[in-house]
Amino acid sequence: DMKKRPEKTYSVAVVATMSAGKSTLLNAMIGHRLLPARNEACTASVCRIEDRDELPAFRGRTKVAGKWSRWKTPITSEILQKWNDCSHEEVSIEGNIKTIANTHNGYRVVFIDTPGPNNASCEDHAKITERVINEADFSSIVFVVNASVAGVEDEWRLLSQLQQVYSSPQKKSRIIFAINKIDLLDAEHGESVVDVLKTCEAHLRGIGFRNPVVVPVCSDLGLSIRRICAAKVKYKRGKDKPSPPKGQRKNLYEAVESPRIQARLRRLIETFLAQRTFYRNGIAYSAEGAKALSRIEHTRVKSSERILLGGKFFKESDLRSAEKLSGIPVLEMLLQQDLNAFANKKEGVKG
Repeated sequence: DMKKRPEKTYSVAVVATMSAGKSTLLNAMIGHRLLPARNEACTASVCRIEDRDELPAFRGRTKVAGKWSRWKTPITSEILQKWNDCSHEEVSIEGNIKTIANTHNGYRVVFIDTPGPNNASCEDHAKITERVINEADFSSIVFVVNASVAGVEDEWRLLSQLQQVYSSPQKKSRIIFAINKIDLLDAEHGESVVDVLKTCEAHLRGIGFRNPVVVPVCSDLGLSIRRICAAKVKYKRGKDKPSPPKGQRKNLYEAVESPRIQARLRRLIETFLAQRTFYRNGIAYSAEGAKALSRIEHTRVKSSERILLGGKFFKESDLRSAEKLSGIPVLEMLLQQDLNAFANKKEGVKG
């Protein structure tokens, strides 16, 4: 029952229309390519992802005809893909989400991944999302918007529904708008992250949202960098590989992704680092975003590691700088602050 929230959990619903990149954004925060993510409808049922620090691997189970299956460990994207149809009422996943820490008094985050409502292949999608929005009492909502096609009719309808439900005094949920796929904006042709945010903000105010918090993100970049850094292997010399930087023989690693993925990711990282101000201004657009970014930038990566990616050695500190520019860490910081405040309020702690 979505109304019943287990003790000491902070529930965050992640809502979007199809192809906004919702699953990739969730995967970025999880740190794994766990949820199926393609440019089509991917989530057929409500999926609950709970942070359980004590678990060594992610596990999952499904509910069919009101009954839960046994836990499957470890859970993989291939297994989840098989479960991704309308016969499963709910999917539950548990594992250690390292990017959002449990509070000192044991409160933890739970993400609720909802199906996109504009999917013709499964008519129940819109009904499931509508039921979740209307019935469940979430602590926070992250609404994902595709920056390249913001303001389409399906999105307008879902946002209007969300505003009507959560404008009532009974609903206390905090709503954050993640403007995804900012890498598709073309700076050379005058497209600006800040301009897109201003347009989205005006659009949201027009629907009825007061003081909307908008955070620009590139989920693909955030997820890819985290995967590269987590799965890197020791560098081995080879005739087709570039030589390491002069004087550096230790702390050399290389990415394990395919050459095609590495080439694409290298271009993306170089673009973000070259246009640092362009993307940083977008993240700092809102007062909350600027404050969260400032806190994140104070934590510098002290590492002498270099990682070979797409034929080029990157400093790990540069990769982490690009990760910050993806906006994902800022979104996580906002959720972390909300989780901490929620826990303090529940426990009667002031400040």
